[in-house]
Amino acid sequence: NQATIFYTSIGGKLGLLNVIRGAQQWAAVGDKDLIHWQRAKDNPVLNQNMHKGRKVYQWRDPYVWQEDGEWRMILAGKYFGERFGSVFIYRSLDLKHWEFKGRMYPTGKAVTNNLECPNMLKFEDAHVLIIGEMGGKEVHCATGKMEGYRFSTRRRFTLDHGKDFYATNTYQDDEGYKLLGWLDVPGNGHWRGCMSLPRSIALDTD
Repeated sequence: NQATIFYTSIGGKLGLLNVIRGAQQWAAVGDKDLIHWQRAKDNPVLNQNMHKGRKVYQWRDPYVWQEDGEWRMILAGKYFGERFGSVFIYRSLDLKHWEFKGRMYPTGKAVTNNLECPNMLKFEDAHVLIIGEMGGKEVHCATGKMEGYRFSTRRRFTLDHGKDFYATNTYQDDEGYKLLGWLDVPGNGHWRGCMSLPRSIALDTD
């Protein structure tokens, strides 16, 4: 019954290389006012050793939700030696101990070199996967259904056709899902980039 956040840690002596091949997933727990946060004692909660002997590069941007009586987390990345990005899935019963369940959204020609900020939304019996494609800085979504720990894609869409809307994240309120994006726009010389206004996300027959 504590607010918990998950984030990608890219610290270490490797510098920029650590972003590519040395990332870990950490957790922090907040107080009742969500002002003060304490790093989890068992960090990293996910590390490269859980990938069954394979190395995942560009591994980042955890998104967590609850389904079928367990917690699930997806992360963007790509297996070492592969050209295109993928989304990987993990499961937990207590938010502390995680198990790698494999590649949820496969690599392929339809997927760009690197993926970022995956989000998984559930609408009754359908799912929507939102992903940022780093190469062209575009945001796409795929409709489909989870079959075990694999996402079966039905259709793919461009979610936003602008050049300055990227790195999306979602949250839920009483009205449903809301979508935010990073606007990569210059300011007055003292800042660059800001967050978009929230958008409502719904799924219809089209």
